[in-house]
Amino acid sequence: MRFLPLLVLIACGGSSSESTDPSDDTTETETATETETSRPQTTGTTPTETSTPTSIETDSVDTGVASTGTSIEEIDCAGASDAITIITPSELDAMLDDKDFLLVNVHIPYAGEIPGTDAHIRYTDTSALEDGIGPEGTKVVLYCRTGPMSATAAADLRDRGYCNIYDMPAGMNGWESAGYTLDP
Repeated sequence: MRFLPLLVLIACGGSSSESTDPSDDTTETETATETETSRPQTTGTTPTETSTPTSIETDSVDTGVASTGTSIEEIDCAGASDAITIITPSELDAMLDDKDFLLVNVHIPYAGEIPGTDAHIRYTDTSALEDGIGPEGTKVVLYCRTGPMSATAAADLRDRGYCNIYDMPAGMNGWESAGYTLDP
């Protein structure tokens, strides 16, 4: 039985001159039926309520990756803010040094990933995101290539009661622009 920590981060790349419409990302409509291979906002802040990190069983969650042995943070959503925490590539890099979250690539079609990614789950499949993340208090970071897809996924999860959501709107493009590399 494998256990993964309960934190998911959402990251999608983009710039202020790009559209925030998820349909503007390349070929997502064409690939919406393909099988994936794996894997209100605040700035630079973390949820104020935390609890002892817990783990989820991954027997029922197919993340497509081996367990990292990392303990994922989970908080009690009762009374917690429903805000989505916005992070930068450098903040994500620092978080990866002491990883206590799930890192999920929500971009379609698959176009590589940030090292340390736990799963690739299409942003349009909210049920699969819920299954992959687990309890609503699980810490999760979401990202895509340019920003709109992770923003959409984060908002959908927030609307379904998730309260420990991080989004990286700079996405994979911003990650690379900041000098970091992607895994193919």
